[in-house]
Amino acid sequence: MEKKNVPLMTPFDEMTSSKTLQTLKLLLPYTPFPGQHMLGVMIRFMELWQTISTFRGFPANPMSRTGGHSASPLDLINDFKPYLSEEDAEMMEQMSGVMQMMEMVQMTQNSEKNTNPMDMMMSMMNPEQQEMFRTYNSMFSDTMNQMEHSEKEDDT
Repeated sequence: MEKKNVPLMTPFDEMTSSKTLQTLKLLLPYTPFPGQHMLGVMIRFMELWQTISTFRGFPANPMSRTGGHSASPLDLINDFKPYLSEEDAEMMEQMSGVMQMMEMVQMTQNSEKNTNPMDMMMSMMNPEQQEMFRTYNSMFSDTMNQMEHSEKEDDT
């Protein structure tokens, strides 16, 4: 069976609509002309009533996808893409890539200010790799210390 491309509904429309309303909207063009006006107004009134009912009694914003936190621009772009034309979605994808690169650069700059490179490198390793790194670092430090000590003895 072939899958049909049904137009996407926004999250707001999904919350404030019903199968009955969608069916009425589909029937609207097939309704005799004199009744279309009244049916169209009735559909909009039912949508308004459903919207009022949906938001009544909610202590927090039921539409919020961020749990009360501000959404990042990347979240907005990703949420908008399914509703855009192919050309606009491609442009949004490019913007998303640029924004991700900017975020990575900013994270790198922040980490350079706040930590030394060794700490940053250690944070990227799993515990086994960290232990191996500490062992080799210790061996290297011991060797360097011995070389410095022998150089000092040679100088005296």
